[in-house]
Amino acid sequence: PPFHAQLVHQDRRHPLPQNRQAYMALTSTRAGTALLALVLAEVVPLGQPHNWVHNPRSRSGNKASTLIPGPAKPTDRDPHVQVGPGQTFEIEWTTGHPNSIFYFVVVSGADEDYINYHTEELLDDYVNSAPERAYKYNESIWAKYHLSCSYLYGEANCGDSKSCKNCGQGSEEWNEANYDVYKGLLATNSSLYANRSEVFESDEDGEHGVTAIEYTADTLSDDVRVAYYNSDYPWIEAVHRFTVEMKWAQEFDTARFDIPARAGSGEYLVHMVWRGYRDVIDVDVLPSEANDRYGRAASGVTWIKMDHCQYQRGTYESEGRKSWRVPGRTCFPLWPGNGYNASACLQACVDRGTSKCEAANVVPLNNPSGVVDFLANNVNIPTDIDVGNSGSPNTDCDPSYMAAKYPDLVNRNDTLMCYGLVPDEDSSNDEVDDPWTIIDNDPMDPIFYSTCYRQGTAWEFVSNPACPACEAANASSVPWRYGDRCISCAETRRIRALQNKEVPWWGVIDDCEAC
Repeated sequence: PPFHAQLVHQDRRHPLPQNRQAYMALTSTRAGTALLALVLAEVVPLGQPHNWVHNPRSRSGNKASTLIPGPAKPTDRDPHVQVGPGQTFEIEWTTGHPNSIFYFVVVSGADEDYINYHTEELLDDYVNSAPERAYKYNESIWAKYHLSCSYLYGEANCGDSKSCKNCGQGSEEWNEANYDVYKGLLATNSSLYANRSEVFESDEDGEHGVTAIEYTADTLSDDVRVAYYNSDYPWIEAVHRFTVEMKWAQEFDTARFDIPARAGSGEYLVHMVWRGYRDVIDVDVLPSEANDRYGRAASGVTWIKMDHCQYQRGTYESEGRKSWRVPGRTCFPLWPGNGYNASACLQACVDRGTSKCEAANVVPLNNPSGVVDFLANNVNIPTDIDVGNSGSPNTDCDPSYMAAKYPDLVNRNDTLMCYGLVPDEDSSNDEVDDPWTIIDNDPMDPIFYSTCYRQGTAWEFVSNPACPACEAANASSVPWRYGDRCISCAETRRIRALQNKEVPWWGVIDDCEAC
């Protein structure tokens, strides 16, 4: 069978270092994740600089995600880049911590499960084992260069402290481009220079825009880029390893990339690894060249669906908000009789407007019997919301209301409840954290059985050739095994076929069959 179909045997075929095994064991439960967070807090202080993918769009939303091995793939296809065979595209990444290493790993979408194994040790081994023929990126057009948003300010333009801060460097710092690592300004007619798409331009570029700066050959010798087949790591198509040369926290380096596409047209991904941070860029390789590589914002709103996900208490606003003063239109039960269809719940959220509702939770009304005892009664449904001093519930999430209106559903153990919410922006660091939580490998946690939605900007690619192999791929990777439990092969196929507003019920079992 294909190598990616043998993931269940991966630990035996390629034993992981003991520290990696311990890490994966830790992160398999919420308690373990909390413990790991305490450990990481000692290793990487919260005040430590962090880096992220600046462009193009990414699964993290271009933030420094601490999710390991990376932000989960949405249940609906949302490619960030589309290219034809051999067609190049650019990636930009921030440069906030000198002498640290960025890794960009190219993997087929069918092999996404293997990004769990991407440690610096493994990726360095792939790079160091590369034969001479693997060094296909040595020509000058593949070199990285720097994009400075502070160079054009200069000393004369920094009298007002606010002017330089618009670029994020502070009132007394700007990149003068005269450091030893730089060769000089990069001319726009150079073969190395790549015009930045309008999609890449943003307020973060500063009022004066960005200036391209070329690195010296000696500086570029710190970088290694290889693409070849390695029988120890057969899922890896290429690894690009870049060193951060100087600390310009709100500026970024950039380089050209391509997708070797050993499997032909279809879904691929670029996995970013930088210390304890991860991200993923989803790339479609089309049958022929793309006219629109990065896409553009489209009219309308799209719902981004994430399985095994909850906005937990304390990360969303509800109490006292006008959005909850709509009895009969707050909590929507989902069960087999209505196909677990969340359309009415999501439409009610849209009708209230984004100031009152911009996301939704779908959570168990009664937690399944397999949930661990200390979380068994942890049902994340806001039921104690009152209007003013009336003392009466203003929401049909109230238990007495639900018991009277849905007596049969209340007693079932497979009923879900959908309700809209407004994420609390103060509950997380908007540069690093997301307000939602994903627990995707622990059926003993209620979050495993939950789904969350958030509104996003619709995105489209214009005039690109069709990609049948991309559309035929599963929009989300739905495994059959979760820890020491599983779902049936029939359930796996059913969940993979669900539409955006259809929510899965995860009927886990103990008698497992490899699918």
